[in-house]
Amino acid sequence: MNPNNSIIIPFFNAAETLEGCLTALSDQIDSDTEILCVDDGSTEDYSKIKSQFPNVKWLRQDNRGPAAARNFGVRSSKGQFILFTDSDCIPSSTWVKDMTECLKPPSISGVKGAYKTRQREITARFVQIEYEEKYQYMKGQIYIDFIDTYSAGYKREVFDTDFFDEGFTNASVEDQEFSFRLCKKGHLFKFCPNAFVFHKHASSPLKYSRKKFKNGFWKTRILKKMGAQWKGDSNTPLTQKTQMLASPLLFIEFIGSFWPMAHLIFLAGFFVFLISNLPLLRISWKHDFKIFPFVLFFTFLRSVCLDLGLIMGFLTSKTIKGNAGE
Repeated sequence: MNPNNSIIIPFFNAAETLEGCLTALSDQIDSDTEILCVDDGSTEDYSKIKSQFPNVKWLRQDNRGPAAARNFGVRSSKGQFILFTDSDCIPSSTWVKDMTECLKPPSISGVKGAYKTRQREITARFVQIEYEEKYQYMKGQIYIDFIDTYSAGYKREVFDTDFFDEGFTNASVEDQEFSFRLCKKGHLFKFCPNAFVFHKHASSPLKYSRKKFKNGFWKTRILKKMGAQWKGDSNTPLTQKTQMLASPLLFIEFIGSFWPMAHLIFLAGFFVFLISNLPLLRISWKHDFKIFPFVLFFTFLRSVCLDLGLIMGFLTSKTIKGNAGE
């Protein structure tokens, strides 16, 4: 009999993390669930890991990115529920059960889980607080339109007509574009916060900045393709969009000596920026007090990098090369 669930994990040079991901899943796997690991053209040797997990179906393709790897996995799978996670994620002990339970209602086409982290670096802990604000925002919505594939599930019939856009050649926003496209066709998605995976977030301000710039850069592909997404999505609180608009005003102070109004514009921008940070400040106070003093620094950094990424994305057609394991 064919399995009911298929778990697809794309990876590229992920020898350090893939074993942990598969170990976490191994206790949850039975005859009703299959795992497909799709190697996106790695240069590392996985023979030892493969010998540890003989029940995993191992696939390989030339380096074409995670979107193509996931599509390859879907076409090679047999389950009615298609689950996705990443090679650097450690699913919780009930992740498969939680994901499939959320997918069972006939009206639901897809579900999204959540991130957690065990890291202690300040940057990584801020990233987790950042996600907590997004999750709080999503919990207030009956349906969502935003699914990222670190913890995702879809019914097989979704792939009868649609696949991930392989024009995204790196791990960026290809999963967002896919869920937005499906929502426009009338599919309904749910947020399932109990279906979480542990993840290693960006551990330094530099790594965080690079990630946000890249996200902003690739976001322009979605905005050009789906103009309606300018209105926002179920994952991005209004506070973040407000900060992205207010942050440029803070640079006006640098020309204050040449323009008398610059100081007022700076103060107005700072006031709006501060007010928009209140929800995140409250979350950090409640969940991780030590992050509280760093919130304004990181939200400003996030806003600037996303803004710069968007600007660069609209000004150039140059692509950013990446791989499924990033």
